Amino acid sequence: PPPDELGLSRFEKIGEVAAKYGFTVAIENSVFPKHLYSVLDRFTGNEFGYCFDSGHMYCFTPKATFMKDFGPRLVATHLEDNDGHEDIHLLPFDGVAPWDTIISDIGKTDYCNRRIGFEVAGPIRHKCPGMSAKQIREELLSGVKILDDEKLLEIHDEYYEAYCKLSYEEYLARLYECGRAIATGY
Repeated sequence: PPPDELGLSRFEKIGEVAAKYGFTVAIENSVFPKHLYSVLDRFTGNEFGYCFDSGHMYCFTPKATFMKDFGPRLVATHLEDNDGHEDIHLLPFDGVAPWDTIISDIGKTDYCNRRIGFEVAGPIRHKCPGMSAKQIREELLSGVKILDDEKLLEIHDEYYEAYCKLSYEEYLARLYECGRAIATGY
């Protein structure tokens, strides 16, 4: 539903609790930007901040200007990548998101000096009912950077799998390298 006074009054109560106990509620960009804008435009104190979700941004709202509009209020990140169609939580740099831009935008905030957070899925099995492996490759995954790495991505009729051939240690090593690359600007 569209943002309305009832919803905003509920956020006001949440903000009162946050202010009383000294914490910040992170509001994440999602499918409908108007919800994020309605809350962060209305409540400008420390009780509400911005959570940047790179997967949502580059899947649902790639032309939005969230970091420009709310970067100074950045309090959390959900860094992940995707195929540009669905929010599948790939490791950063493996999908279609423009990491040069993301790293630059985060680097312009005070938040970048504290921490980064990921929202990745580990081994992924994604169903694509009725689609052949060729269709999945050409229609869903054509821009994904790991498209031709069979250790990282396997495409079958009606589904694909990412990271299923990696051991837990190998997956964590890739995640560590993503964090290092983001923290150092590559």
